[in-house]
Amino acid sequence: MRFKIIRIIVVLVLLMAIGSWSLANQRDLTLKHPKLSSHIVGLVKLSKVINGKIFSFLTLSPKKDMVTIVIILDKKEHMPQIISRLESLGVEIEAKFNAMLQVLSPPSIINTIASWPEVKYIRFPHKLTPHYVSEALDRMYIRQWHAQGYHGEGINVAVIDSDFSNYSALVGSELPPTSNLVIKNFSTSPTDTGHGTACAELIYDIVPGLQRLFLVTANTDVEVGEAVDWLLSQGIQVISLSAGFDNVTPGDGTGFACDFVRRAAKHNILWVNSAGNEAGKYWQGYFSDPDEDNWHNFTPYDGGNSFYAVQGEDLEIRLTWNKWPVTDQDYDLFLYRENGNGSFQEVASSENLQAGEQEPLETISYHVPQSGNYAVFIRKTKATGDAWLRLLIYGNPGKYPEYRVDYGELTSPADSPDALAVGAVSLNYEREYFSSRGPTLDGRIKPDICAPDGVTTSTYGYKLFYGTSASAAHVAGTAALLLSASPYYDSNILKTALITQTYALSAQPDNNYGHGLCQLIWSKPYTALSKVFASRYHIEQGNEVRLTAVLLRGEKEKQVDLYAGVILPDGNILFFQDIYGHVIETPTPIFSDWALSTVWGDTVFTQTQLKGSYVFGVVIVPPGESVFDGSKWISSDFIEFLVD
Repeated sequence: MRFKIIRIIVVLVLLMAIGSWSLANQRDLTLKHPKLSSHIVGLVKLSKVINGKIFSFLTLSPKKDMVTIVIILDKKEHMPQIISRLESLGVEIEAKFNAMLQVLSPPSIINTIASWPEVKYIRFPHKLTPHYVSEALDRMYIRQWHAQGYHGEGINVAVIDSDFSNYSALVGSELPPTSNLVIKNFSTSPTDTGHGTACAELIYDIVPGLQRLFLVTANTDVEVGEAVDWLLSQGIQVISLSAGFDNVTPGDGTGFACDFVRRAAKHNILWVNSAGNEAGKYWQGYFSDPDEDNWHNFTPYDGGNSFYAVQGEDLEIRLTWNKWPVTDQDYDLFLYRENGNGSFQEVASSENLQAGEQEPLETISYHVPQSGNYAVFIRKTKATGDAWLRLLIYGNPGKYPEYRVDYGELTSPADSPDALAVGAVSLNYEREYFSSRGPTLDGRIKPDICAPDGVTTSTYGYKLFYGTSASAAHVAGTAALLLSASPYYDSNILKTALITQTYALSAQPDNNYGHGLCQLIWSKPYTALSKVFASRYHIEQGNEVRLTAVLLRGEKEKQVDLYAGVILPDGNILFFQDIYGHVIETPTPIFSDWALSTVWGDTVFTQTQLKGSYVFGVVIVPPGESVFDGSKWISSDFIEFLVD
């Protein structure tokens, strides 16, 4: 069911640039193309009749007759020859990563490029969303560590962000001196907010003695990939990203953004990521069409998801569905504005072709020309069955669509099992209303941890720095501080140690606070504590799950026995020694006489292994006591994961 509609079709990319300009009878322009997003198709078709000034808004480039696009190749090996051909046509190469090229191209030759057999798809870049809308040091017990002589010595931290404007004014005061500061730019279109500079300030507050702080500018998916490639060879131990890619990936810990994190983890780098500021901005559910008109119904009687937008506001509206990585299930996305008479007029659309080789993604970027009520509609263009839809409506702070959910709001790569995802709490330890919540689409609790925001920085002056961006920066700095005290920790142990030391803000780990408030208590715990973690909670046979068990020995129990194992679907138990043949024991940490013991490894579930529910657990008992006598347990922890 839909509202009364005035069928005036306006091509999105033109409306973004020139507001209320419209073309009548444009529905006959075919926006579906197997290799081009619908916005690229519209741009190419109209490039011959529209003044070149339109392209400056799309590309943020001083070259008014060029547009920034991403070219995805079928094979990375084809990149050298494609670059040579592009440059011969006057195309400028801006960035490259894996099989993706970010280029500045005249619109008139995009169809030619798309015709090359090596080219798989062409779209606009996916851009990072910064998560921002110190006093936290005491609440996180950082000063106790400073008093003991730990300031991040020997640690290299990288901050990836779309903007580090005005950083030079803070060098040697709020930021490290030039001898300890590395500046690297991968972006052709940085923003001008000072966001990354503020994040770097918070990290430096916590680890003023760090070896080097890297400020790395990147603003698109290709640029971030290129930045990660470079950072892997720079001796980095912690990467902090207070931004993410919102609703352009599956949301289950896979996809291009999570691949960045996985590569960092394989190089022993801890990736700390803000959870996102998108709480209340998502709707999720199965496609529903009770009146059988091929348009989604948010309720049995309402086909539009309404909200109010103000003039000058920039909207990002994105639709994905659970048919990754490519699909032939075709859905389209439409934006309408309410007229004074109660009818609705179409103002923008996204009508990408999904024919088996394209992502399940539709996106609208819209600069609001006049204030009023707007509504989003979803059409099933060519699909069988009813897909699970995820709809993001993002605009000014405090904007919420009429129909929304209170879960599954994470940015990516915060959903990665390898990322330490950070939510935001106030200085009074209340969850910030905007802080994104899990779970991931495969059922894992996120965020992993939370930290304060609402703190002061030199960058923002009298304006407090709110958002999960500030929280993630606090955790990244804390990770570097802990690593400087225990430099033999690998990234997995470092992440686990941070989670294990949190101060619980809920009865059990949940999707509001994760495991709790990030803090580093100097004194050791009174009673021994055990925890288990899994990289995924739902996998298919043949895939990998990483299992981790940790023990923090306490003041009361000088020695304990640790048992970690997996209960199989048939009831049999495999202890870790049976699975991996060894138990990894780290040296005694140099701080506070703690001992952190870990048992961990990767296991691949082959086709011969049982399908069903597995339970992974850890139990600690006094020396020599039986693990099967529950009355002797000092501490225990269990999680369940499914193999199908």
